[in-house]
Amino acid sequence: MSGNHPTHFTLAAVEQNSGNVVGYVHCSLLTDKAGHSELHIAHLKVGREHQGRGLGAGLIDAAEQWAKHGRGWKFTKMSLTVLKTNLKAKRCYQKSRFGVVRESEASFPAEEHRKPGHVIPVWQRMERMSA
Repeated sequence: MSGNHPTHFTLAAVEQNSGNVVGYVHCSLLTDKAGHSELHIAHLKVGREHQGRGLGAGLIDAAEQWAKHGRGWKFTKMSLTVLKTNLKAKRCYQKSRFGVVRESEASFPAEEHRKPGHVIPVWQRMERMSA
């Protein structure tokens, strides 16, 4: 399933027996000032009971194919951002050929960062070249 917005879409994975949505991916086409485009995965979610079965990788591949063939988008790389501590998600992304290109500390919520002993979350940007 996908909406009709010119720069983003959402695909859902639906369980055949129940018809329930068990995962989804939401992507955007980002273009920089030089005209280079990338497919950015803004959200990827797989229900806990369906994790570890390759559904995340399947959604990533389906998003790339839909963007290229369903939307006709041209891009050379794919990107996403993940919390450094989200090891399950990072393993999925690494299996899908994503690699970390940079890290940054989270800047929100600001009031949390002022509490003594608070560990500031770190985000990792991951990228892969498009097939």
